[in-house]
Amino acid sequence: MSKRCSVLFERSCAKSVTVICYVRRNAAALVELPDNVSAAALSIAISAGGSCKSVKTVPLLSAKEGVAAMKKASTCGYQPVGQAAKA
Repeated sequence: MSKRCSVLFERSCAKSVTVICYVRRNAAALVELPDNVSAAALSIAISAGGSCKSVKTVPLLSAKEGVAAMKKASTCGYQPVGQAAKA
């Protein structure tokens, strides 16, 4: 990882950084940050720099958060369009 990237991740309060793929025009990294606001801030800073064509930020859930999300999804009341009329 370049020194510039190291400094950026360090300033973003990253707990850990794993660069998955780094080639001439593509890079992907797993970055553990303290919260979603920090993740959004890092994404905005990288995007604002102008040297990246696109930047995507995908939050990963812990197993506990995933179970909570599934439980919440089962009670949200969503029905696919075709099934809503049948109910």
